[in-house]
Amino acid sequence: MMVIKIKYAFFFLIFFCYSCKEKVKDSADNLIINKDTLTVINTDSKAEIKNTADKTKFNIETSINKISLLDSESLLRVITSPIFLENMESEFPELIIFNKDKTQKLTLLFYPGSEKNNVSYFILEKSNKELKGDNVFDLEIENFKTNNDVTLGVESEFIKNKYLSNEIKLNIEGNKDGSKILSYFIDDFEHPFLKEYNMTIYSAKYYLANDKLIKIEFGFEYP
Repeated sequence: MMVIKIKYAFFFLIFFCYSCKEKVKDSADNLIINKDTLTVINTDSKAEIKNTADKTKFNIETSINKISLLDSESLLRVITSPIFLENMESEFPELIIFNKDKTQKLTLLFYPGSEKNNVSYFILEKSNKELKGDNVFDLEIENFKTNNDVTLGVESEFIKNKYLSNEIKLNIEGNKDGSKILSYFIDDFEHPFLKEYNMTIYSAKYYLANDKLIKIEFGFEYP
C-alpha cells in the first residue's frame, strides 16, 4: 500500500511540474517588450495596446471635433440641419461654427460636385467678432481640436514633433513680422491617402504668431 501511495505522489509531482512549465511558457508567449519604455506588456490586452498606440501615432489631419473630411454622417451628428451660404469669404458654400465664448471660428467649405453635406476643407482660426446668419452655428465646447489633438494656441514644437516623429518634412515659410507658416502637401495620386478618397491634392497649413498657432486649415484642394 505504501508503494502505491509513493507512486501516486511521484506521478502527481511530475504532472505538477509539467503544468507549471506549460503555464510559464504560455505566459512568456503572451508577453511583448515595449522597446520605447522597456516595460513588459501582456498581449492579452491587445485592444488596450492598440488604443495607446493610436494616441501617439501621427495621422493626417482629417477631422475637427469628430466632423470628418468627405463624411456627411459625421457632420450631421454635430449639426443636424446644416445650411451653406455662398459668396461669403470664400468662393465656395460655407458653414460656420463658433465655440462657446465665440473666440474660435471654424469654417467648413463644400466644393461643387461633392456629395451633399461632405466637408472638403476646414479653416479654424481665432475670432474677435460675432457673426449671425442662417449658416452660423454655436457649439457648447471650450476649444476645437483636430484628430491629432492640435488646438489653437499650441506651440510650434508640438506640431513639428507630430510630423518629425514620422519622418515627414514640413515646409516652413517665414514672414518679416516674425510669423510663420508650416505646411504639408500630398500631391502624389499614388499615395494611399489620396487613393482612398479619390482626390488629387491634400494640404495642411499651420499659421503661427509668436510661435503659437493662430490658424489651421486643411483638406483637399479644389481641382
